[in-house]
Amino acid sequence: MLMLTAAPSAGDANAHASAQRPLDSTDFVLAGLTEGTASTSVLSRLGRPDSVTVDKNPYDTGGHLPTWHYPGLDVDFIETAIQGFEINGPKIRTARAVGVGDTIERLMGAYGEPNSRLDDIWFYDDPHHDLHQIAFTVRDGRVIKIFIGTVLD
Repeated sequence: MLMLTAAPSAGDANAHASAQRPLDSTDFVLAGLTEGTASTSVLSRLGRPDSVTVDKNPYDTGGHLPTWHYPGLDVDFIETAIQGFEINGPKIRTARAVGVGDTIERLMGAYGEPNSRLDDIWFYDDPHHDLHQIAFTVRDGRVIKIFIGTVLD
């Protein structure tokens, strides 16, 4: 069972008031969960995932990178701690109320210009933590996927 806390609606004045401020720790909270949270807390907060995939960690011999798949949300782990989130459905929104299906205008109203772009991915970097970022994949003027977390490097 997937239970998420409500984010401000697209028309909420608070969502626009936070527009273009630098990323901070509140931008990396999703469903009351943050990076480093143990998988047991994810289970109690979101319930059992629909499915699980496990990849090898290319940076840690013998290490594993599990991903728990929920409707519209993937939770990525390094072993048993959250590494990041991938939003891939329209019902789940970022802390600034941007979600899959939103326009580029809505994205820019909430986050401003990205720190960088690579093809169709817009990167917003956390000024306080290296490799901590939010990445929006944009196609045909709309957000199609959102990654929130730490990039493995």
